[in-house]
Amino acid sequence: MNKTQEPKEAYPRSDQFEDEIELIDYLRVLWKWKWVIIGGTLLCILAVAIYGFTRPVVKMYKVSAIIEIDTKANLDPLAKVKSMIEYGMFNQQVLNGLSNSQGTSKPGSLAFEVSVPKGLNILDIAYKTQDPDLGKAVLDSLAKQIEENYVAAIEKRKTEWEESLKKRNESIKDVQYKIKLMKKQFEFTVFETRNKIKEYAQDIETLREKVNLVRNRIDLMEKTLQRAQSNSAKLAAKRAETILDSQDETGHVDVFLQASAIQQIIDYPIALRERIDSVIFKEKKFLSDILFSNNLIKRMEKDSEILKLDHESQIRAKEEEVSRLNLEIDSLRSDRDQFTEIIVRRPPRASLLPIKYKAKFATILGGVVGFFFSVFLAFFIEYIKNASKRAQKAV
Repeated sequence: MNKTQEPKEAYPRSDQFEDEIELIDYLRVLWKWKWVIIGGTLLCILAVAIYGFTRPVVKMYKVSAIIEIDTKANLDPLAKVKSMIEYGMFNQQVLNGLSNSQGTSKPGSLAFEVSVPKGLNILDIAYKTQDPDLGKAVLDSLAKQIEENYVAAIEKRKTEWEESLKKRNESIKDVQYKIKLMKKQFEFTVFETRNKIKEYAQDIETLREKVNLVRNRIDLMEKTLQRAQSNSAKLAAKRAETILDSQDETGHVDVFLQASAIQQIIDYPIALRERIDSVIFKEKKFLSDILFSNNLIKRMEKDSEILKLDHESQIRAKEEEVSRLNLEIDSLRSDRDQFTEIIVRRPPRASLLPIKYKAKFATILGGVVGFFFSVFLAFFIEYIKNASKRAQKAV
C-alpha cells in the first residue's frame, strides 16, 4: 500500500518578515559604511576649507535700498513683487535702463536679495557687486522699472478715487435736492391742511350761528304755541256757542264763517307744533354737522402730527445719509492725499567695507552637505549590493 506523498511546493515560501525593515537595519548600514560617511564628510569639509583659503580675494560690496509700495494702490502683494524681483522679472528692463545711462557699465547678470519686514509695506532690496557705483545705478534702475511697471495701475487707482469722490458728491447733491423737495411738499401739505381746518372751523361757526338762530326761533315759536294753545280752548267754547246759535236763520252765513275762522285758529297750534318739530330737526342736523366737522378737524390735526413725525424721521435719515457720504468723501480724500505710490524710502547706498567671506559658516555648511551626501551614498551602495545578491540567488 503506497503512502500518499504530499505534493511539493513549486516555489519555496518566503518568510513574511523577510522584507520588513526596522530601525536596527538602518543603524547596521550606517555602522557598516561608517568610514565612507566619515571620509565623505571630511573630504567635503577639506574641499570647502581649501577653497576658502585659496580663493582669489575679490572685494564685494553690498548695495541696498528700501522701496515702499503703498497698499492703498491695490497693486500686487509685496510677496508677489518680491518673487518677481528675485526671479529676474525686471532684470532685462534694468539692464536696458543701464545701457541707456551714460558712463555706466553693464553687468553680466543680476541677482537681488529681497526681504519684506514684518508689518511694513516696504521691500528691502540688496545687490552685491564689486563696483558700488554700479550697484547704486542698478538699484536706481530697478526702482524706476518697478514704478513704470505699475504706473498704469497707479493712474487707474487715482482715477477710481476721483470717480468715487465725484459719485459721492453727486449723491450728496441728489439727497440735498430730495430733502429740499420733501420740505416743500411737507410745507404745502401743512398749508393745505391748515386751510381746510380753517374752512371747517368757519363752517362750524356758521352752523353754530344757525343753531342759535334756530333755537331763538324755536323759543319764539314755543311762546307763540303756548299762547295759541291758551286761546284755542277759549275759542273752542265760543265755536260751540256759535254753532248752537246758528239755528237762528238770521245771519246764518255770518255765523258759519265765524265758526270756520275760529276752527282755523284752533288748528293753528297743531300746525305750529309741526313747524317747531321741523325746526328742531334742522337744529339736530346742524349739531350733527358741527360734531362731524369737529371730529374731522381732530383727525386732520392728528394726521398732521403723524405726518410731521414721519417727515422729521425721513429728513433725519436723509441728513444721516449726507453725513455718511461726507465721511466717505473725507476718508477718500485722506487716502488720496496720503497716497505715496511707489517711492524710494532709502536711496541706494553701499556698505563702507567689503563683504567678508564667511569661511567658518561655509565650512560647517560643507560638512553638513558632505555628511548627508555620504549617508545617501552609503545606502545607495548597500541597495546595489543587495540587489546584486538577490539577482545571483535567483539564477
